[in-house]
Amino acid sequence: AEEVVDKVVKEAITKPWLPLPIGLKPPSMDSVLDELTKQGIPYSKSKASKHC
Repeated sequence: AEEVVDKVVKEAITKPWLPLPIGLKPPSMDSVLDELTKQGIPYSKSKASKHC
């Protein structure tokens, strides 16, 4: 089962133009910005909200 998940995730990453498999949701803007902060990548909330 883990191999199937790995395959699905790898395909979703390498082919972002394809729709996500059933059960997977795109990340929310907040979770993306939180992850950027955790990794020490600066961002501006005002700039980020303009691109949505």
